[in-house]
Amino acid sequence: MRVYIHERDGAALRIPLPVGLFLNRLTAPLAWIFLKPYLRKHGVTLTFSQFCLLPRALRKAKRCLNGTPLADIAEKDGDHITVWL
Repeated sequence: MRVYIHERDGAALRIPLPVGLFLNRLTAPLAWIFLKPYLRKHGVTLTFSQFCLLPRALRKAKRCLNGTPLADIAEKDGDHITVWL
């Protein structure tokens, strides 16, 4: 997953997030321990088994999107955010 942030003053920030590195079978239980309170706080109902299926769903979505951004957000003040899988 890649996140690109372009500000109106010309500054750009690129954040690469390797989903396979953070969410795999070894690190998923650890990530679940840290994310569970945050998800509950925001009212997201997600079980551990669903959380373990998330990386596979993200890889499948990446193939389906075929180079199209997942989210493309443009703000009124000129900032622009693009999220690619």
